[in-house]
Amino acid sequence: MIMLVLRLIRWEWFKLRKRWMPWILLAIAIAMTQLLLWGDYSEYQNVRRHEGIVYGGNFSGNRVQISCVDIVEGTVDAKLALMPEQSRQRALEAVEERRASELSCEEVLEEGAEQYDKRRGFYREGLVLPSSLSNGLSGATSIGILLIMILGASAMGVEYGWGTLRTGLVTGISRRQFLGAKVLSLLLLGAAGLTIVALSVLVGSLIYASLVSGDGAGIADSGQWSTAVVMFGKAVYALVPYLVLALFLSVLTSSSSMGIAFSLAYVVVEIILLQFLSDLFEWFGTLTGFMLGPNIAGWMTQAGVRSNSWIADAGVFTQTGGLVRISDLPSQLHAFLVLTAYIVVLGCAALWLIRRRDIAGARGE
Repeated sequence: MIMLVLRLIRWEWFKLRKRWMPWILLAIAIAMTQLLLWGDYSEYQNVRRHEGIVYGGNFSGNRVQISCVDIVEGTVDAKLALMPEQSRQRALEAVEERRASELSCEEVLEEGAEQYDKRRGFYREGLVLPSSLSNGLSGATSIGILLIMILGASAMGVEYGWGTLRTGLVTGISRRQFLGAKVLSLLLLGAAGLTIVALSVLVGSLIYASLVSGDGAGIADSGQWSTAVVMFGKAVYALVPYLVLALFLSVLTSSSSMGIAFSLAYVVVEIILLQFLSDLFEWFGTLTGFMLGPNIAGWMTQAGVRSNSWIADAGVFTQTGGLVRISDLPSQLHAFLVLTAYIVVLGCAALWLIRRRDIAGARGE
């Protein structure tokens, strides 16, 4: 039986690599992950120090600002000389008001420097190995969930449309073996895709390190490479419930297009429920703890949150788009149990449907 399943997996791999869709979806995953990586780079480059602006405006086509830096360094008079008389008087009043405030300019600049370092550190951690791999895999999971649903629904649905499911079963393959081989082959394909995405992130991180070598940034931080390995395993497992859901919907509808449509509709409905009903009904907050999105986010975020995150308790988007707070995400154990329950229930439902129904010939879809 094991050898038969392995032969089926090999055959599934042959079919998948001959199709355009897996390659297109892989290209999308790489492009989106690189977009996230270089988005962090752009933010890193554009972080500005908080200078405590006191007064500013456009005068004769030139923008002039007076800040706490000018007050501390004694360059206020030089800036005032660039302003017309009326604006100069208002600027002087603003400067005196700033000097008389309880929080001194020195304290403002010190606090601003601290926030600047935290923000730069936050973005830098997402760019430097090995943290970039963990964060890249977390982002790839968000994208991969949608892509694996499309691929899973398509791969199963076309078996009905082309009539190849009936042809395969005639040769003596059991429906359980066929479904099991389909799940395993698609999961292996997802793992291979994540590996390629991780390699693209690695290359991107090395390019980043060469660009900012003058900032004292090295090729890698002293982070734990084992965390990236754990994150890879988590990312692969996070794809399974959505893959099984897509296969179930394709078996239910006996159609690839309907399977894809209903799979993506689930994601949209979940976002709507998370965004609106949780605000309207307090009891709905408990129900969200058993939805896929928040549990996937909790499963991935616990090991993927950047250690010095200055937004560690801010709103974060779940892997399917709903906005929740990191502190409100389910625990690791809770997330694992909920995801496993989805896999078992949906897998059994798909198997029950495929064994119960008669398999028709090609439908031309």
